[in-house]
Amino acid sequence: MGKTGALILAAGESSRLGQPKQLIQFRGKSLLHRIVDAAKKARCSPTVVVIGSDREEVERELKAEGAIIVENENWRLGIGTSIRAGVRALIDNVPDVEAMVLLVCDKAAVDALMMARVITLRAKMRRAIVVSRYATS
Repeated sequence: MGKTGALILAAGESSRLGQPKQLIQFRGKSLLHRIVDAAKKARCSPTVVVIGSDREEVERELKAEGAIIVENENWRLGIGTSIRAGVRALIDNVPDVEAMVLLVCDKAAVDALMMARVITLRAKMRRAIVVSRYATS
């Protein structure tokens, strides 16, 4: 298998919550820190984190993580702008990247094992896109 990067979307405002969701503590770590750690453990490289709202606070949280931080100045225009900015940064930094795991930072149950399974499934199935889902009932 070739290189698989992680693209973590962390640019949102969390307006309904009233505080940066990315920085909420869960089991001793911020949600953002948890997902970056999980991507590393799943051997995703590089890890790109797209930030926007609350940029300075979120950037401080990532300082020691070794992630590529991308500021999306257009984050208010929607998630597509963050995906575009992150994919561009991923390709610019690792031109030979073969695949990407697209992640949001506010899903605490997503862990390294889950990511590794998706990466393995993609390679096994030889598909361009593999989507994970979960039961809603």
